[in-house]
Amino acid sequence: MMGASIMHPLIHKADELLDRAREDADAEAVRQHLQDAERLYRVVLEEMPGLPDALSGLGHVLWDRSDSVEDPEARLALIEEAIQTLTQAAEKHSFETTSILSIAEVLLHTASIEPDEGRSVGLVHEATRWLTRADHFTDDVAVLRNQARAFEMLSERAEDAKESAEYVMMAEERFAAAIRRRPRDPHLLHLWGCVLLDRAAREEDQDRIDGLRIEATEKFAEAVRIEPDFEPTWTWWGRALFERAEEEPDPARADRLLRDAGEHCARALRSGGDAYGTNKNLALIHGRRAGLTENDELSHNHVRLAEGYYASALAARPHEPDVHRAWGETLFDHGVHASNPEHARASLERAIDHYATVGRLEPDDADAPFWEGEATAELAHIRSDAALSLLERAMTLYDRSNDLRPGDPDTLNRWGQAYLSRAHLCPEVQEDMLVSAVEFFVNALELDPDHGQTHYNLGCVAAMREDVETALVHLACWRAVEVWETRDRVDEDPKFDRIRDDSRLQALLAAGPTAITEPTD
Repeated sequence: MMGASIMHPLIHKADELLDRAREDADAEAVRQHLQDAERLYRVVLEEMPGLPDALSGLGHVLWDRSDSVEDPEARLALIEEAIQTLTQAAEKHSFETTSILSIAEVLLHTASIEPDEGRSVGLVHEATRWLTRADHFTDDVAVLRNQARAFEMLSERAEDAKESAEYVMMAEERFAAAIRRRPRDPHLLHLWGCVLLDRAAREEDQDRIDGLRIEATEKFAEAVRIEPDFEPTWTWWGRALFERAEEEPDPARADRLLRDAGEHCARALRSGGDAYGTNKNLALIHGRRAGLTENDELSHNHVRLAEGYYASALAARPHEPDVHRAWGETLFDHGVHASNPEHARASLERAIDHYATVGRLEPDDADAPFWEGEATAELAHIRSDAALSLLERAMTLYDRSNDLRPGDPDTLNRWGQAYLSRAHLCPEVQEDMLVSAVEFFVNALELDPDHGQTHYNLGCVAAMREDVETALVHLACWRAVEVWETRDRVDEDPKFDRIRDDSRLQALLAAGPTAITEPTD
């Protein structure tokens, strides 16, 4: 048997490889470092079973390896092995604080990705029990930080508002205690800001949301004043600004917030930030800015920048469906709103490709065929030479989405809308197409009587049949539900041409949104 004096250098070498894996930006290099470290730790444990340092190191390797595992079940199995290994290490180390913290952090991480809500809550409670054990003999800031994180996670999963508020208060107390012990710790301030931002996402009261976001940005600002190159804070600060921009009604102010968000994320990227997350954030920012400007060329330039950042995000994490999904959304929005027909066509065609990729990567995702159908139907409006075949393709995609998510009013409405578009394009079969469209629209309203877009589409059907009274009823319901809609949509929609000059239609549109809750037959 090899002696302990030979074993320690192997552990030292494995620890170095683990450190390198956590510092290296190249995914393949990280994989190799972790593989080599795991091999060395296991060699040590074969010769000296139960050696605490080897068990601890192996547990951390398994945890780090789980980040690159795409299959959820395999990932959770690897994390479970990491927890068991770290627990053995803690037992050998007489449950000293570092070992307990390792277990608690893995448990909290596992809880954050565990799809089963009950098991997730159980993992968080298990983490708090470990942290309570550490709290008996230490006031370590890391213990307080993880306790705050655990209580915040429990507040997210609480069964009622009172229980949630109690956990929030406990989390705040732990953060405050940690800051008192270490007032200039940028990592603590950063985490507190992240928690506040996540809390804002769960809030319903807009004033409370705004207050939490402002408080979060103050924590981020304080953190980067202490450590200017702390890239995670720049990323999260950018996210906070992006979320504020999403709800800002003034386009000019929204664009300024997005510009600042982009500068923060770019700063994070220059500081060695997460290549995947930061590039994706920058792509989302430019995609949103593309939708805010009325200058088609400037909008197109923002889309091109967004595509470059999406490509960089995919280079860091290939085959990531979320990137293709967001990329498709950016291109879809640009395709719908671009005034340049070539820009619109090219954007929609590329959006279709990305939504199709999401469908291949996640075959059970009902949204993938739905949005591929949306982009295909929009492309039909531009490509008159292939409109009918594109609408047929859109119907097939809505059918697939409906199979994956039966009874969705949005899908039924858009499916019916494809028939409505075919009715407009093919006068010779118009009534047959309208009958099919109405069937889908009626089914959608049975599921959601206040589905505004379905009321609008039924108004279109009635207009094409020259049934003014029915058209007025559904348009009134549409305006009552979707009060932001303007009369421009009706004015520009050729399906209303047959009743456009009717004084009753003009009076309804001039009057603005009208509250009608019970449409007449």
